[in-house]
Amino acid sequence: MTEASIDFTDQEVALVTRAAHCSEALQPKAFVREAAVAVARRRLALAEAVERVCDRSRPVLELIARSGDEAPEARPARAEWPPVPSAPPLDEDEVRWAARAATGASLAVFDQGVLDDVLAEHAVTDGLDVFERAATFLVGLATRAPFVRANRRAAWAAATAFLDLSGFRFHSWGFDEEAAVRIVLDAAEDRADRDQVAQRLRAIWLGAAPAGSDDGAEER
Repeated sequence: MTEASIDFTDQEVALVTRAAHCSEALQPKAFVREAAVAVARRRLALAEAVERVCDRSRPVLELIARSGDEAPEARPARAEWPPVPSAPPLDEDEVRWAARAATGASLAVFDQGVLDDVLAEHAVTDGLDVFERAATFLVGLATRAPFVRANRRAAWAAATAFLDLSGFRFHSWGFDEEAAVRIVLDAAEDRADRDQVAQRLRAIWLGAAPAGSDDGAEER
């Protein structure tokens, strides 16, 4: 199990703490237990997803690293993305955990505004399927480079962890590592947009079924 399995955000700690200090008439002990269990399950699920995708795509991460996955280059300011009120499926802490699993180290944020924008864009659900939402994450992190280094590896880890959490398991057998690397590099260098990246992600996961089905989505 990764280190992420025992970490909690300040917001989550505050939530459970507030519930614990409320009177039983307002917040019965069952509520406290349910809140704690829900938080723990989310964190454990993310830790397991990140561990799976990073372990199975380790060669991809190494190839991406050798491609020059370092500090973001100076770039002109881009137009602000519209604000999204809903919470993103993966929050900042979860993206950091995915990046840490992919790189072996915590990543400092280079541009908090960019990271917030990418998370907000990823939260948009209207009319988008799971692969389009994963592609939004991959393209946003790879091109806008919110971290001081390793943005491409972070992009791959976060996008594939999101797919895993959505029920689409990543399997290493018969996997075209070079195709995966090309997806990340083409996205990072503006040679592929979100729709193109989503289509290529579908090709890699073609035949994958949601977790728990009888169609081979689980580990064989």
